Amino acid sequence: MISFFRTRINFASINLRIDDKLSCVDSLELVENFESSQSVKGMYCGDIKKLILQLETNNVTLSLKIGPLLDEMSDQLYLHAYFEGLNCTLDDCTTQCPSEPFTKSFGEIFTYNFPAALSKFFECAWTIIVSNGFYIRVDFTYLDISCSLSSLVIYDLGNDFESDFSKPPKYDLCGHQGISLVSSGNMLRIDLRNLGERFSTGFHATYRETEIPGCGFFPVDGVNNGVSWCNASSAMIASPNFPNPSPTETAISWLIVTSPGTYISVNFTVFDISLLSRTCEKAQLTITEYSTASSICNQNFHVLKDGVYYSHSNNITLRLLLNNENDEGRFFAIYKKESFVANTLSSREDAYCEKGWTLSSNDCYRVVQSSGLVTWLEAQETCQDWSDESSYLVVIHSQLEMDFVQELILKTGNPELGTYIGEMICINFSLQK
Repeated sequence: MISFFRTRINFASINLRIDDKLSCVDSLELVENFESSQSVKGMYCGDIKKLILQLETNNVTLSLKIGPLLDEMSDQLYLHAYFEGLNCTLDDCTTQCPSEPFTKSFGEIFTYNFPAALSKFFECAWTIIVSNGFYIRVDFTYLDISCSLSSLVIYDLGNDFESDFSKPPKYDLCGHQGISLVSSGNMLRIDLRNLGERFSTGFHATYRETEIPGCGFFPVDGVNNGVSWCNASSAMIASPNFPNPSPTETAISWLIVTSPGTYISVNFTVFDISLLSRTCEKAQLTITEYSTASSICNQNFHVLKDGVYYSHSNNITLRLLLNNENDEGRFFAIYKKESFVANTLSSREDAYCEKGWTLSSNDCYRVVQSSGLVTWLEAQETCQDWSDESSYLVVIHSQLEMDFVQELILKTGNPELGTYIGEMICINFSLQK
């Protein structure tokens, strides 16, 4: 156990075995001990010389583990290191990592001395915390992280700063394609560990707080067999690897559920799902409500007015399917819970309706529920049975009328079961003169 204000360790030389799969046979583990938590700084093996680590704590534990001793192994395994305590009021405690969380509503984060090459065994963490009730969008504008012995892990901490970083939700990122992520809470943590000898220059990213959370950006955030469960009243959703095209053979879904008595609008701000054929059979975004599915791709995207899809219920499923190596697809959308609000014309002051009827625009309306499916003529007869045969079925001609009809349904039907025209309960609308 080492105890100072802060600690600097200089590993003059390390010779510990590493196998063909770049996994440690022997290892030296370094753990930083804080007041209420521990953090693994790193695990080291291989042939290492002149490695200097500066730690954020004065309490550090080193653990050396030796694997099975074999006849064909190296003649010598060794570790040579020394340490010194740092008093930051007297010594230079400047590190290559940020010492405090990023708490502004927007900013940028990047690796030390960016875009210079990362040093071997470089490790850092960046924590972003925005105001309660807000969320974080991170856009990686530059990325160069080796996928062999390096890793960049983004943790969605929700609203819990003490989250266990070894557990999901998280997103593992490497390579050269920057992506965009949106958190489900007001905290994110980005961990970078470069344990390899390949050339990596790090990353550059910008972040900003947003009023709308993300759903499905982190593979383990509510995902069950490729399905992201979205129950916020509004959220951002995007194809995997956005703004880059999604990988081929992609099949992922978003199940969106809002409160009973509402419907859902999905505003596609970016949509580009292309394919070689003229139909949407092999590359598509499918929107399903109950047993009805609508497939959308570039060829028919124009049918969505202003790029917005409006549901008929509070429960829809979006599924992105790419099953051809020549197909590409990406999208970004914001879904929002919408409410049916009647906006009818005022009625005459002397107009009135009998009990059970609703007055609107000088006419009286009511909802008639039927236990089974009926034809148009049967529905018409049902309407006439409710009055002196002067009632008749309503034909909906405008969104204004649809809003009013929907409000009647919600007052008299069962919105939890999805009571809509032609679904589950047959609804007849009658007019009394």
